[in-house]
Amino acid sequence: MQNDAYQIRQIIGRNIEERRQRLRVTQEQFSETLGVSVQTLSALENGSRFALMDTYLKIADALHAPLLDLFRPEPSDEAPGEALRQILADRSMEEINSLLHIMTEIGTLLVSNSKKESNR
Repeated sequence: MQNDAYQIRQIIGRNIEERRQRLRVTQEQFSETLGVSVQTLSALENGSRFALMDTYLKIADALHAPLLDLFRPEPSDEAPGEALRQILADRSMEEINSLLHIMTEIGTLLVSNSKKESNR
């Protein structure tokens, strides 16, 4: 069981670090954005500790990533794109534009709610 926790921390840490680096953000900059120390961020990225769920929500928001992506053992960049292509394949342009509008509204609401909760 202890080995499982170690592996989960490693997965989460790797995903945080890879996404942060893709955004070309330093640990110092990112820790400031999150309101945690550089040491805490480093410990999360190297898998030596877990964070509270509120911290994971802040991290996902700052990385512009779905929360679940932090916990995925494998990158999932292609799967959602393929699923979306299949969903949209037989749709008219009007339906696609409507779906895009709905998804934009949902994204806006999620970001707004996330920010409200992080301010509590």
